[in-house]
Amino acid sequence: MKGMGAIIAGVIFSVAGLGLIAVCAKPAYDDYKKMDNFKTGTIELNDSKTLNVECDAGTVTIHHTTSTKSYVEYNVSEFFNVKYDKEDNEVKLTRKWQYWFIFFTNKKNTMDVYLTDTDYDMFLELNAGDFILDGDYEFNNLSIEVNAGDFNSNGKLIVKEEAKLRVNAGDLNVAELEAKKTTLKVNAGDLIVDKLTSDDITFNVNAGDLKFTVKGKLDDYNTDINRNAGSINLDKEYRNQKVVGSEKNIKGKINAGSVKVYFEE
Repeated sequence: MKGMGAIIAGVIFSVAGLGLIAVCAKPAYDDYKKMDNFKTGTIELNDSKTLNVECDAGTVTIHHTTSTKSYVEYNVSEFFNVKYDKEDNEVKLTRKWQYWFIFFTNKKNTMDVYLTDTDYDMFLELNAGDFILDGDYEFNNLSIEVNAGDFNSNGKLIVKEEAKLRVNAGDLNVAELEAKKTTLKVNAGDLIVDKLTSDDITFNVNAGDLKFTVKGKLDDYNTDINRNAGSINLDKEYRNQKVVGSEKNIKGKINAGSVKVYFEE
């Protein structure tokens, strides 16, 4: 009898468990259907020369436009929000907090930023998803931070003052960068600059991989690099040097990870 009682109790608990699954599955299924309910919209940006663009999920792309005003277009499901702070000129593509556990909708949700005058102090942040800087741009200052996901710049970026590129995780790829001052930092992940023109370059690598190709010759640069661990390839060698009469500098610190620096005349 005790064995029969245990069997009956097991059946009751199993039925109850199936009922609980069914109750939980219904709202989950309803949420799943929402991923096909898309909304579109347009936001006109203010005339500030400072612009912040953030991607928490989905895909953000920056383009040129011939319009007289810079603006944003978005196409997102009910899982996502596009937020604009007009006072700070900050626009963000983000996933609603209750849907952060759903990962299969990212690439379908898009925010496109169209710029008329690119002489901005530009701050770009990627926390997840994909970020694309499409075409050639000229900025006053540029800051790119990648915390996860993939960031790609496929054109030439000209920065009048300072370019700051930081990767905490994920991947950041820049086709071409020209800046008065350049700061590169990698805490994890990968940072690649295919072509870099800058007289003042500073890098810091705590983990991950950094690779960049400098326009010019190694013998034109003063180098001051401190390696605690990890590896460095500085034009196939590693040396610190002081070049008489040169104001071009490469300074760096490697705590772990890998750094590869190439030169191209």
